[in-house]
Order: sequence, then C-alpha cells, then structure tokens
Amino acid sequence: MLYRTGKDPALICPAIEEDLRIATKWADIWGMRFNANKTVAMYISRTTATPPPITFAGATLEYSHEHRHLGFILDSALSFHAHVNALTRKGATEVFLLRRLSYKVKDRDLLLKIYKMYVRPHLEYASPAPLYNIGLSILFLNSSTAVPQMAFFLERVKLQLSS
Repeated sequence: MLYRTGKDPALICPAIEEDLRIATKWADIWGMRFNANKTVAMYISRTTATPPPITFAGATLEYSHEHRHLGFILDSALSFHAHVNALTRKGATEVFLLRRLSYKVKDRDLLLKIYKMYVRPHLEYASPAPLYNIGLSILFLNSSTAVPQMAFFLERVKLQLSS
C-alpha cells in the first residue's frame, strides 16, 4: 500500500507514479511482477474533485470509493459504514445458521462453543468499535441501522439457548 499526503492532487499523483516505478524496479530485481489489473487507487479528500489519472505498468489505475484490504473495508470518506454493514451481514448469516442448528442440538455448552468459534470471530475481526461479550450478550458501541438488527438476532439466539 502506497500513499502520499498533500493539498494538490496534481503534485501528489506524479509522486505516486514515481513510487510505483521504484516498486516495479525493485520487483524486477527480485524476479516478481505486480498485477496492474488488481491495483486500485483511492482518493481520500473532503472535496469531490476528480484527481488526475495514475498510470502503473502501462495501465491507468481505476479510482475506487471502497477497497477491501486484509478483511477491512476502507472507503474514501474514512467511515466505517461499509465495514460495519459487511460485518453485520456476515454475522447475521452465521447467527441464522446457529439458530437453525439450535432446534436440533439442545446442548447449550456445545452451541456456546459453536458461537465462539464461528460467529464471534466474524463480528470482532477488524471491528472499529470494541465488542464486550458477556456470555452471548453483545453490546455494540457503534450506532448503525444494521447493528440493532444484529443485536436483535443475537438476543433471540440467547433466549433460545437459555430455554
């Protein structure tokens, strides 16, 4: 990941292109190649101005508003909305599967272990807000429209496990 800071995109983009040329030379020395088709550029600014194009390995890089990097979704507004929504969708899917499993498996300890192994890691990985777990109760400190839905799903699973 390369980045540059500054006020004028017309000066930043050529500097990034130079950094990319240096990285390409380094890769050539070590017998590696970068795939320009998998490389994206992101312009993070409060303005809506379009920055100049960036070329890398003979291809013009596409500007992206969101990019997933090591499981974390970074967006050009530096907000966590896309990441939290993705975590919520993934967690809701896992909770739904756990809920269906709870009808067949009555052992509460086994369901708790399954929850800790499959559901909680999805909710905690690269989480922008800390999650405080007490049994199956989860307090979300980040406010989002999808987070209350997730809390509702988790409370229903908690009630089914306790009965």
